[in-house]
Amino acid sequence: MKEIRNDQPIDEIRELRRRISARFDHDPARLVAYYVHLQEQYRD
Repeated sequence: MKEIRNDQPIDEIRELRRRISARFDHDPARLVAYYVHLQEQYRD
């Protein structure tokens, strides 16, 4: 049986990603547009 361990940093990242996705109603197109905007904003 595979051991399941509590990996707090990974859990925190997953929670943050879930919150960001929820801000865009879990719409992949809107989410990608948001990430593209961030990429352009922080190009340097």
